[in-house]
Order: sequence, then C-alpha cells, then structure tokens
Amino acid sequence: KMEGEEIEGEEEGEEGEEEIEFTETDFAVSLMLLGFTGFTMSLFTMAHHPDPDMKYYCWSVISITISIFVAVLLFEGCNGAMETLMDDIGISHGWKLVVFTVEMLGFYVALQVVTSQVAGLWSHQNPFSDDKEGYTSQGLHEKMSVDEQRKSYERKIKCWATLLSHMTAFAAIKCGIKTFEVDAAFFIRHPMCTYLVPLFTLIVHMGLVMILRQIRKFLFSRQLHPEREHYDALKEEVDDQQLLHGNNGKIYMWTQWDEELYEAENEVVGLCVSFLLVQACKFNINYIYDVVSAEEVAPDGPWKLLIFAAVFAVLTGVSVLTYSQLSKDSNKDNGHSHGHSHGHSTGRVLILRFVLINQNTMAMAVSWTMMAFAKWTILTHLVSLGGAEKAAFRVFQALGVSFAVFLVTRSLDWLADMECTGESADLVIFTLIHSMGMAVGFSWEQAFHLGVEVVAVQANTWVKEQAAAFSVFRFIEADKPVVGQLILAFAVAVVCIVPWRRHILSKMIQLTKDRLVQYRDQETAVKQMETQAQSDRLDSRETAESQSAPLA
Repeated sequence: KMEGEEIEGEEEGEEGEEEIEFTETDFAVSLMLLGFTGFTMSLFTMAHHPDPDMKYYCWSVISITISIFVAVLLFEGCNGAMETLMDDIGISHGWKLVVFTVEMLGFYVALQVVTSQVAGLWSHQNPFSDDKEGYTSQGLHEKMSVDEQRKSYERKIKCWATLLSHMTAFAAIKCGIKTFEVDAAFFIRHPMCTYLVPLFTLIVHMGLVMILRQIRKFLFSRQLHPEREHYDALKEEVDDQQLLHGNNGKIYMWTQWDEELYEAENEVVGLCVSFLLVQACKFNINYIYDVVSAEEVAPDGPWKLLIFAAVFAVLTGVSVLTYSQLSKDSNKDNGHSHGHSHGHSTGRVLILRFVLINQNTMAMAVSWTMMAFAKWTILTHLVSLGGAEKAAFRVFQALGVSFAVFLVTRSLDWLADMECTGESADLVIFTLIHSMGMAVGFSWEQAFHLGVEVVAVQANTWVKEQAAAFSVFRFIEADKPVVGQLILAFAVAVVCIVPWRRHILSKMIQLTKDRLVQYRDQETAVKQMETQAQSDRLDSRETAESQSAPLA
C-alpha cells in the first residue's frame, strides 16, 4: 500500500512538472538577460582593448547608444503628446505636415540657442576666469583651472549639440514621413517618385544649415568688432595653450561653438536624408514603408537590400575620397588650413559641405539598410519570435546587429592596420565603421524603447486614475500612453545625461583627441621618411655624378 502511494505521488509530481509552461514574456526576459550579459562583458573587453582604434570604436558605440536613446525618448514623449492632441482635434495630414515642419524649425533654433547659452556666448564677461568654481569631470565641485574650464565647456557644448541634433533629425524624419502620407495614393501609383522626398529634404536642409552658419558668422563678427564692416571673426584662431582671456577666450568659445554646430547640423541632414532614402528603397521593394510581419517581406527583399547597401558603401568611398582631395586642394590654394573651410570662398565652402553631408548620408544609409536587412531576415526565418513589435524580436535583432557589427569592425580595423591600405582607404574604412556604430545604437534604442512603452502603458493607467477629474488631462484618454512616456522620458534624461556627459562623453572626447594626435604623428613620420628618402636619392645621384666626372 505504501509503495502504491509513493508511485501515485511520483506520478502527481511528474504531472505537476509537465504543467509548467514558459510564456513569451519568460522567453523575452531570458533572452534579454543572457544576451545583454554577453553584450556587456563584450563591451568591458573592448573598452580595455590594447588596440586604441578598437577602444575608440567601443566608447563611440556606448556614447552613441545612450545619446540616441535619450534623444528619441525626449522627442517621442513631446511629439507623441502633440500628435495625440492633433488627432483629438482631427486635423488633416496636410496641416500635420505644416505643424511638424514648424516643430523641426523650432528644434533647429533650439540647437543654436541652447548651445550658445551653454557656451556663455551672450555674457559680457569672459567665459574663462582664474577663480571660477565648478564641477570637474570627476564630479567634484572645486576651483577649476582654465584648462579644466575649457574641457567643461567642451563637454557641455558637445552634450547638448549631440542631443538636440538627434532630436532635430527625428523631427525632420517625421516631416518626411508625413510627406509620404499626404498623398499616399500618388506614391503607390508612382513608387519611383518616393526618391524625390529625400532629394527635396536634402536641398531644403542644405539651404537651412548654410543660412544658419552665415547668421552665426554675422553675430560673432558684430559682437567682437562691430566697427569693422567685412570682418569675419570665425577666421581667427586661438591656440589651446594660450591664456584664454579677453578676446582670446571669446574667440575660442565662438569657434568651438561654430565647429560643434557645423558637425551637428551635418549629422542632422545625414540622418534624416539617409533614413528617407532607405525608406524609398524599401517601398520600391515591398510597396510598404514599415514591414512588421513575414508576409509583407518580398521573397528577394533582403538580397535587394544588400545590393543597395553595397551601392551606398561605394558611394561613401567616393564621397570620402572626393572630400579629402578637395580639402587638400583648398588648403594648398590658401596656404593654410582653417578647420571647417573658414578661409575658402563661398562657392567652395558650399561644395565642400555638400560633399561632406553626402558622405555622412551614404554612410548612414549603409547602416539603415543593414538594420532593415537584419529585420527582414529575422522576420522570415524566425517566425517564432512573434514579429517586429515583440520584445523578444527586438532584443534578438539588437544582439544580432551588435555582434555582426563587432565582427565587421574587427575585420575592417585589421584591414586598416595593414601597410597595403593607404590613407584614403583608411578614411573610407573609418567612416563606414562609425556609421555601423550608429546602427548598433539605433538597434538597441528600438529594444529599449519598446520596454519604455510597456512601462508607460502601466504608468498611463495610474495617471489616468489619478487625474480623471481634471479636464485639462483630456488627452490621457487616448490610446497612446502619452503621459507615461513623458514621465519616463524626463526621468531617463535626468538619470542619464549628467553621467554620460561627465564620464562617457569626456572619455570619448579624449580618445578622439588622442587618435588625431596619433594620426598626425604618423603623417609627420611618413613625411619625414619621404623627405629622407628623397634626400638619400639626391645624395646618391650627386655621388654618382662626382665619380663619373673624372672619367669624362
């Protein structure tokens, strides 16, 4: 009898074990834990890699991922509230396009104003002082040397220029998407016309950034020397080692501000135009902008994307080589270099900037296409992940893109270190590696963003219950978790921005400077070797002539 009871107990235990079923949530969380642990350990390994280039790429990916995540959250939180209100009012797609265009212009203005305030450009006092106190890169509040003040200003300008440039780019992308939606039937009948949207966007933004730069030059020149009519203050140069007092301090901060905004504006144009260009490519393959299921992917769609990626990579190389050659020719004509073409004519400045923006656009297009390729491939071969809107899918995509980019980056860096690749080939390789780092940042941002949406839904439910009596919160009743996203966006920004700026961004800036010094030293060594070789050839020729002279 006891044996029978034991057997029955064992059978009941086995039945109990068989009843345990793992849900999709369990799978997503497990995948996130295992994958992110491996990814984090890989980052620690790469952050201490003996190769300075690989260390630079690693810190670049970390910095890009955090900046994109924070910028997307802030933009989507504010933009989501505005779009929900517009849907509540019931305005048309055409008027939405107008509103989003105004929003984009507002972000452009914010980019100029916020960074100028951070740089202290509108203060009558000199930005640098011998008795100034503030927070150092270690987070200590103490008296700062002039060099520490310079680094602090540099970090702050870089921080806000990066965040606001990304938000401006997302606003521009939103305008492009709404352009597709204004007359969707027309683009369905004429799919090739979708390529006109990124072309028009490029022309508009090129005009905007050129106008903004002329305004900056005018304001700086009028503030520094209002009595000189044709004075261009941005042509002034200040060595970092000089004492940054008086006009030297003002000139240094204005030029730093202009250079950061120059790069930020180029990134805005590159991001939005490349995204819209790849959207047009995807539409001409599948006749749909955003694929979310395997049935929407064309049979040969992923392979066509690879062809587009190869074309964009080739165009990136052409743009890099063209810009490098144009810069060398311009510097020879001027007899010196002024950074971002300060000493060049207006026509040449426009050409140089267009080529540089085209370089950024083509490089980013490679990243967008590779991300789309990964998404479409996973959709068609791993249906069990549940589709593009599931957490498991996005985590798996981010992990796949990250490890694929690591392998490609390691291979390209190995290729760049070879003696057979010259300076031009190295520039192309470095540009492609940087763009692929952006792909890693965007892939992880998509995974994190879904997690924020899930939490925001719960937060929105709680806020709705607390604010149900107030009509001012009418838009909380919409399907989108607007309030929850806003709360989380600002909470994440408060938690992430300061540590990112003080530690990660400062490390990134230092590695960038070290890298520039390294390549300048290499260029100097190569030139010295070439000069020495030329001198040796001349000595050999003179020796041969002197030996042959007596015989003659």
